[in-house]
Amino acid sequence: MKPRPPADASMVRSYHFRSRRRPVWSHRIFIFPLASLVLCLCALAMSGWLRWGGSSAVVVAVDLSGSTYNAEPEQFNQPGTLSYQAIAAVDRYLDRFAESAENDNTVRAMGFAAEVVPLTDEFSSNIDEVRSQLHRRLAEESLPAEVLPNSTNLNLALKWGIERLKEEPNRRRELVIVTDGEVEIADYFIDRAREENVTLHAMSVGRDVRALREAVGETGGMYRFGEGDRIDAFFQESFFFSQLYGPLWAIVWGAGVLISFVWLLTLPLDRWLFQNRFRWSMNRAGRVAVSHSCFWTMLIFTVAIKLVLNVF
Repeated sequence: MKPRPPADASMVRSYHFRSRRRPVWSHRIFIFPLASLVLCLCALAMSGWLRWGGSSAVVVAVDLSGSTYNAEPEQFNQPGTLSYQAIAAVDRYLDRFAESAENDNTVRAMGFAAEVVPLTDEFSSNIDEVRSQLHRRLAEESLPAEVLPNSTNLNLALKWGIERLKEEPNRRRELVIVTDGEVEIADYFIDRAREENVTLHAMSVGRDVRALREAVGETGGMYRFGEGDRIDAFFQESFFFSQLYGPLWAIVWGAGVLISFVWLLTLPLDRWLFQNRFRWSMNRAGRVAVSHSCFWTMLIFTVAIKLVLNVF
């Protein structure tokens, strides 16, 4: 049964006005926040919220083929060689992890050429222990021969790294690679990396390797190429990418989601709560609803800025 209009004249006018109003979802003040909410949710998903949330598990893969030490075993990891520059850069990379506010990150290292050899025993958040294991392994005279240094098999390195990262299910998974080889990468391993949410970061020393660049792009990672003196900068940039860049965008898009949702509620609060339930006038209800949205927008924005500053 359709309710009767109220008897009072002013209330009659208000009743008929409200009965003729457009639905909430047909107003721009509802449509625009709704569109913004959908956009921010999609961007948040694409920026890798699930991948970037929490701490990291990182496998550092260093090319130990003969070309990294002039194919002279006695020059392995000696100053002036590419292998020495790479290991020194890994050391400084570990320093950054040790200094980071999020100290629950875990790291593991491997060397590769035609074969893969682990350079540390397991994933560990104890950076001093990781460094100690790394240098003990590098000091072993048999290491260059173990990797079979006459060729570079990056597919095997990818397989090993992805399999090890599967042991760390509740972390961001990243495989950081340094190589000087002209490598080929099977599509299978790129697909496996995507399936396991493994982000590849890679530096090609001396040349731009298209296959490596495309593989990194497929997983949303960072690719660089240049001379050996760029390796240290590459590791620092990859640390920034994983520890700062990802969370930064998660904060930005997360704040966008919350602000959009707050403004999405403005018209429903105005009509359904303040006017219909509390019986406030349209002017009063509108002012309170907009003030409510402005307050929460400023609060969310302030918190987001503080979080961004904490990240940096």
